[in-house]
Amino acid sequence: MSGENEACDLFSRELTRTLFRLAVSLFLILSATGLYAAKANAAQTTAAKTSATDTASPSHQTLSMLQSWNNNHSAVINVPVVFVDEVSEISGGQIGITTYGPEVIAAFEQVRPVSNGAFDILFTHGLYHTGTSWMGATLDAVPSDIEWRRKSGVWDTVDQYYISEHNLKVLAIAVAETGFRIFLNKAVSTKEDMAGKSIRALQTQQCLMDELATTPVLLPPSEIYSAVEKKVVDGLIWTGVGAYGFKFHEVAPYIIEPSFGNVSYLILMNNDTYTELSSENQQILLEAGRRVEAQSIQRFNALYEQERRLMLAEGAQFVSMPSFSSDFANECFARGVWETAIRNSSSKDSIEALRKLVIKQTKK
Repeated sequence: MSGENEACDLFSRELTRTLFRLAVSLFLILSATGLYAAKANAAQTTAAKTSATDTASPSHQTLSMLQSWNNNHSAVINVPVVFVDEVSEISGGQIGITTYGPEVIAAFEQVRPVSNGAFDILFTHGLYHTGTSWMGATLDAVPSDIEWRRKSGVWDTVDQYYISEHNLKVLAIAVAETGFRIFLNKAVSTKEDMAGKSIRALQTQQCLMDELATTPVLLPPSEIYSAVEKKVVDGLIWTGVGAYGFKFHEVAPYIIEPSFGNVSYLILMNNDTYTELSSENQQILLEAGRRVEAQSIQRFNALYEQERRLMLAEGAQFVSMPSFSSDFANECFARGVWETAIRNSSSKDSIEALRKLVIKQTKK
């Protein structure tokens, strides 16, 4: 009888867990459905008001925005938070934006809900959505000059691609020139000292890893600190800013200079929702995006200097290798980004066309 009771207890516990998981899943589905319905109703109301009267002032609008990181992430603080504030200021408080983090929709699964209209806006990085598109990821290999990106046609090319392929309108492409850096658990003095080391890296960094004779290891961010601490890997590649918050310098205190590449963050909007807005509201969102872009490089540079001082104060060391020059690192990184994107993308022609445009425009 005791065995039967134990079996019954086990069955009861498993049933409770299953029901709980189902309840959580149902809650998320209903939340997304409710957001979509609310958006549809708001769009109908806005359309009715627009047809009834034409006004030069921005109409009241509440939009929803998904973010690939939580609010304490450096990228969120310096891009979408600024964007929301700029939209509110330009519109005189007539346009509000409610943000939702990866706890609502997982970071790697956020393109489809925005493309389908369950959410209005998405803040992300292209590497988080390579299963859907490689276009955004290639921007890390594009020259970081904000005005050049617009005047050269790069910005418009990326915009048209996202509209035609994913029903997404580009509102901003913010840039962190601080790029990426290598963090190690042991000091090195030459490029040859890197040989044989295992480094947490991404697909686009494969070329650089090959040049350094290191072994790239794919790890989710939540496992990196522990993996370095336990010597499962010898180091990691991470963005130039944001590393301090993860405390990577505690287990990998040797930070290689220079940085390489840049980090390009995207603010994308469901194109159907965008086209339903009044022309005044459209211009407000685009102007806010321009302002975010204009501030992004300076903001991230300032944050880098702040994090650098903090890491140095806590024992980190910035070291250089004679043959690891900025030209070498940037050329190798850019080549790896383009090769990886073209090899893996389902939109190879679009990626190749963007690459040729970048090459042509940089020669002018």
